Amino acid sequence: TYLGRIMTFWTFLFNFIIILVLTLLRKWVIVQLSVLIVLNVITILLTVPKEVFKTAANKITVIGTEFGFIIINVIFLVMYSLENSGSYQVRLGLSWTTVGVNVAIILFQIVVKIIEFFRLRREKKQEERKHKLELSQKRAKEDYRLRLRRRHRFDISDRTDRNSSWNRSLNVNDTVRHLK
Repeated sequence: TYLGRIMTFWTFLFNFIIILVLTLLRKWVIVQLSVLIVLNVITILLTVPKEVFKTAANKITVIGTEFGFIIINVIFLVMYSLENSGSYQVRLGLSWTTVGVNVAIILFQIVVKIIEFFRLRREKKQEERKHKLELSQKRAKEDYRLRLRRRHRFDISDRTDRNSSWNRSLNVNDTVRHLK
């Protein structure tokens, strides 16, 4: 869709803004991280409408990635606030947490793609089964019609339904013919 095509440009623009913010706001870390969080939230809000992406997997990937970046920015804010406190071990733990969140984002994207692959594969198989079932039902109907045509063409009565009026009249006619 049109909005989906704009998302590529929007992502590029956000990356450019992030680089600009990193360059210009070296001293103002809190402002810089706040701007990044706002940009991530705006990206999430733009992906929420239904017409943005063709598949739900892409939407989930974008929202999950942006949510991960928000978590990372919050961790950076906490690390910055602890910078002057002298708690090296806490900051080290938070930096490893940031690495873990980055790895989790990558694994999340991989898992979503794998799930989407298997979902599409299952839908394709169900569609093939449905198509085969429709073809077999269509063939069965055609075979039944052909059998009916042959019966009527050769005046073959249906032996399973001897009580029907058509079959009774044929049987009476056969009896009358045999009596003559």
